[in-house]
Amino acid sequence: MSNNNNRITRRLIFCVSITLTAIVILYLHNMQVYAFSPCELYAEIRVSPLYHNGSIRQNPDGTYYAGDAFAYSVYHGYNNADEGSCIDYSYWLEADSSAIIHGSSTSGIVEIKTDASIGIHAIRFQQRITHQICIMAMEDSICFKFRYSKSTVHTYTVVDPMLEVYLSKGQLIDGDGFVAMNRDGTYYIGDPVAIIHKSNYIFKNERRGTLHIVMEKRYDDITLAYEYNCLINQCRYNLAYEEYTSTLDLTYNDGVTIYRTNNSSPTPHTIIYYVKLINIDKVIAKRDVSIDIMLVRYRPVYHYYAYIVLNDDKPWSYNKSVAIALHYHGSMDDDGKSIHPLRRSKLNHYEYTLNDGIEEGYLNVTYTNAHGFNTKSKALIFEYEGYGKIVFSPIIDGEYRPKSILTLNMKIYSADFANYDMLEVINADYTYPLVRFSTRLDIFVYGSDGKIRDLPINVDMKPLGNYLHDYMRSKVIHDSVHETFAEMVIGDMYARDNHASSIGHLSMVINYTSHYIPESVLSRYNILDMPLYIALDTLTPYRMEITVGDVTKVYDEHTFSFYTNYIIIVNLEQDNKIEYILLQDNILEFRLDEKFGDISRIYVNGTLYDPKKYCTDSCIIPFYSNYAKVEIYNEWGGRAYAEVSEQQGNEVRYVHDMSNHIQMALFVGVFMITLFTAYRIIVARRDNK
Repeated sequence: MSNNNNRITRRLIFCVSITLTAIVILYLHNMQVYAFSPCELYAEIRVSPLYHNGSIRQNPDGTYYAGDAFAYSVYHGYNNADEGSCIDYSYWLEADSSAIIHGSSTSGIVEIKTDASIGIHAIRFQQRITHQICIMAMEDSICFKFRYSKSTVHTYTVVDPMLEVYLSKGQLIDGDGFVAMNRDGTYYIGDPVAIIHKSNYIFKNERRGTLHIVMEKRYDDITLAYEYNCLINQCRYNLAYEEYTSTLDLTYNDGVTIYRTNNSSPTPHTIIYYVKLINIDKVIAKRDVSIDIMLVRYRPVYHYYAYIVLNDDKPWSYNKSVAIALHYHGSMDDDGKSIHPLRRSKLNHYEYTLNDGIEEGYLNVTYTNAHGFNTKSKALIFEYEGYGKIVFSPIIDGEYRPKSILTLNMKIYSADFANYDMLEVINADYTYPLVRFSTRLDIFVYGSDGKIRDLPINVDMKPLGNYLHDYMRSKVIHDSVHETFAEMVIGDMYARDNHASSIGHLSMVINYTSHYIPESVLSRYNILDMPLYIALDTLTPYRMEITVGDVTKVYDEHTFSFYTNYIIIVNLEQDNKIEYILLQDNILEFRLDEKFGDISRIYVNGTLYDPKKYCTDSCIIPFYSNYAKVEIYNEWGGRAYAEVSEQQGNEVRYVHDMSNHIQMALFVGVFMITLFTAYRIIVARRDNK
């Protein structure tokens, strides 16, 4: 009985000892978990970039886009750092829902899904191992197993590319050098429409080669004509489409599309771009953008006024240029109610005819005050409402002199513009007055020796009627109801004043500035209602004030003529010579040098004779005396003087005749002496033989 009790007691003590030992071992093992693992696990995840056709599949800052990928490799294992054994070692690689792993647990590729959420993601290398410890209890071996695990994490960040797409209207330049679009953003039917698309996303240039844009375009009632896309980092593209050109600075994935509108309706149109950002072959972002274009008809509205350009240097009206003053109001809506001032108009084809069929000369077109002019193509542009002019010159050859009134008809067109082959815009007539608008005045100041005297000359022509400029202003405003047209006409006239100064010799052009319509004409017409060509063919009275030195002379020319040139000789000196004078057979004849000027008074022995009665090329006065004292004055007060008697006159005539006889006698004498000398030489030679 006691033996059994002892046996039971020993076994109980053994079980308690084993239990206490196990508790101690578990306690100590748990303490080691926090200090160190007896089976020391280690792992390192190493990642490296992947490339597609030489382009990296990640961003420069280490972030990724959906669709990107990277390579991985894992260095891993364990160390047995304590008694016992490390068994059942296992490992695997896992990724969250943002990525797909291609490869083994230790090497391969992680591909980020296209629907990966924005943010931080990770791949995890998981390890698991068992630590086994065995102890002997009497004859039995008791083993304990402890499982350890470790997770090694590599994180990566997926970012939004922030795709943005912008559509804008590009400016195309037409063949005449003008922008093919209206200032209000509308287009005429027939205008090409250039739509520039520009995309932007983070690291756009750095990701060139892996990321690109794909666009689908939707449009109606217009036609796609041309596309261009920039496939390099920077593009300066010289666009040439039909006659249209443009220079565009684009970046990678930007481009331009040209749409044709020749067969389109004059309505609003919407162009939609469905844009996809592709990462190699997978869509990672989408945007839908649109732009509206408005197509309108070209219906230009002009007021115009034809006039002669008086400041041209040609004297006759029909040798001067003819201009058309233009006021472009804009283009009218189809309903005829609204005019849009910011829509352009082009004038680029011209025709002209004369009413009697004369087509001499040539057509030259110039412009001012418009917004643009191409000197080669003769195309003029109004970009918006404004004033301008077109000048035709010259129309008629300078040698031609019309025998009747000429009317010039000028037609101006928009050609090959806004879907029109030819649209007549202007149809203007101008009737030429048979008028010469300028003449020349020359003044010479001579001395008694026939040479120019350096005396100051001043000429001032003052109208005895009204200024032509004032009448023209009133007439243009009356006819055109446009004060600006009147300003344009006055701006193309010569100056109001005919004034000039010089020394010794003055040469000036006198312009038609004095205007007077007689009552006989006004009885048939109202002064502003009469045709301009009649109003200009009228009297031009002037007061001419000419000052030479200290002497001033005033000429009131009520019928001043522009159909002749004027020459005035001024001689102020008192000792002029009479070039030729003769008193014979009761006739006094004398003649002065033309540099004396026009004779105004003749005194012979104190008696006044009228030069208009007695003088033409020379002066011939019946005179019944054998002696004459002659004083001659010109209109400027210059004086010539001579005394002559009938005997002196004969002597003058005789001296003149004898001088001729003496010259003849000397010539004959020399000739006879020469003959006699030659004869003597011949005789002497003969005698010597």
